[in-house]
Amino acid sequence: MVTSYGYELDFSWDHPWPRAPVPKDEELRLTELERYQILDTPQEERFNKLCRIACKEMKCPISAVSFIDRTKQWFKANSGLTQAAIPRDVALCAHTIMNPRSAVVVLDTTADERFKNNPLVTRASSVKFYAAVPLVTSRNVCIGTVFVFDVKTHSSCETKLLQKIAAKVMKYLDERLTSPDAAAAPAASATTHRSSLPSNAQPASEPQPARASEERHPSVDEPKTPSPPSVKAAPTSSPVGSAASSQDESALVPAAPGTSSEQTLATSAVGNNGEMTNMGAMLMNLLARTTETQQQLAAQQGVMFETLGHHSEQLNSLTETLTHLEMRIDRTVKAKAAHK
Repeated sequence: MVTSYGYELDFSWDHPWPRAPVPKDEELRLTELERYQILDTPQEERFNKLCRIACKEMKCPISAVSFIDRTKQWFKANSGLTQAAIPRDVALCAHTIMNPRSAVVVLDTTADERFKNNPLVTRASSVKFYAAVPLVTSRNVCIGTVFVFDVKTHSSCETKLLQKIAAKVMKYLDERLTSPDAAAAPAASATTHRSSLPSNAQPASEPQPARASEERHPSVDEPKTPSPPSVKAAPTSSPVGSAASSQDESALVPAAPGTSSEQTLATSAVGNNGEMTNMGAMLMNLLARTTETQQQLAAQQGVMFETLGHHSEQLNSLTETLTHLEMRIDRTVKAKAAHK
């Protein structure tokens, strides 16, 4: 039965949240994604800058420019996350790509049938608000999304800014196709999007969290500026649940040289058929805890800068008081000299 979302929700698997359906034009969609040769490419400041703008203007701690292949959602750029990819079966954006012309806004994910049981919502990351717009090519095919997350619900949302950012992302992608540098895109991105992320792939640079103290954000159309200083996430540890098998635990051993931990986790979480493996829930818990740590660091940084601001005000007040005192002493000295 078709729901109000425009498609039937599929609960015919072992997880409590519905599996996102596969778009009817999936093969064309994957071909378009391959044409842009964007998957697994290094980060670019112009994309990261758009994510920081989205966080600032949408008042959300997390934003990303993402692309969805057959098995994973991969982040070309983001603000507020550490992982480079997540399994497609847990990606909220797997629902957004179903309609290439419509934004998806969920003010409260805990009340949405598609998302309320998703581990991104129920576990440590606790995503309560989600808004996304599709990245649509000139052939009217959706290859990814621009989205924002928040850990609290919103009462309203305007998606015009996200739509402008999505248009800018597609402009950058088209420029890459016509630029001489486009040929330098990793060859792996043209051959691996139809399978799970290979364990020997070269890792992309790890996304950095947003600056909690940023006072002014450049507009979408301003020229590129240097990336702001980043906050290093503290190492996180997560106990492996008792239900995890020894095979699941072996997936968490150090990766081979040249392999990022995010890529190893993303690969282990999906099987050959594109579905989550038995360890998928455990991996999502690890990813959620990492995101939670990033949010805590951002909050701590905000408190630190607020405290510094108070100290600065106190110093300014003290300086002003000393200035007045010096003026009074100077007047007293002059008065005594005149009296003599």
